[in-house]
Amino acid sequence: QGKIFPIDATSIATKILGSPILNTVILGAFSAATGEVKLKSLFEAVESRFSKVVAEKNNKAMEEAYNVVKERSK
Repeated sequence: QGKIFPIDATSIATKILGSPILNTVILGAFSAATGEVKLKSLFEAVESRFSKVVAEKNNKAMEEAYNVVKERSK
């Protein structure tokens, strides 16, 4: 049976990225909820696509969402 892990992705994105762009936040939550993709792999993909500053912010947003879901799944 599936589980639901609500997160406030908009607040995470706005706080860390400075705008409500949710894609990487949701990827971090997805990683934690499903285990289908490792967080490290997501970090590497972002780092290969974006500048260092943008990648760092997106990775931080992914990690925060990941941690929220992991905490709620205990």
